[in-house]
Amino acid sequence: MITPKEAKELTLEIWRYLRDHPEITCKSYLPDKLRSKIQYLKHTCPLCELFRGKNEHPDCSLCPLKSCHYGSMYNDWTWAPYKVLECRQKAAAKIVELVEAWNIEEGADNA
Repeated sequence: MITPKEAKELTLEIWRYLRDHPEITCKSYLPDKLRSKIQYLKHTCPLCELFRGKNEHPDCSLCPLKSCHYGSMYNDWTWAPYKVLECRQKAAAKIVELVEAWNIEEGADNA
C-alpha cells in the first residue's frame, strides 16, 4: 500500500515531468524510468492507488484533484488538443499546484 507522502511525491514527480514535456499525450509515453514507477498502480495514478485502492466504493473527495472526470484538471490535460501544447502544459501545471497545496496530514488516516 502506498502512503500519502509517497503518493504526493510520486504524483509531483510525474506531473512536473508532464508539465515540462507537454508533447507527451499519455502517461504510457513517459520515459521508462518514470513509467515503471506507476505502471502497476490503479489507473497508473498514485492518488488513485491511495484513495481508491481496492475499495469497492472509493471516496475521491479526499483526493487533491477531487475527480478525474469531465470538468476536472486531469480531464483538461487528457483532452487538450495535442497540437496546443500550452493547454496541456497549463492543465499539468494546475495539477502540480493542487498537489503541492495538498496537506497530507489532513485526512491521511482516512486513505
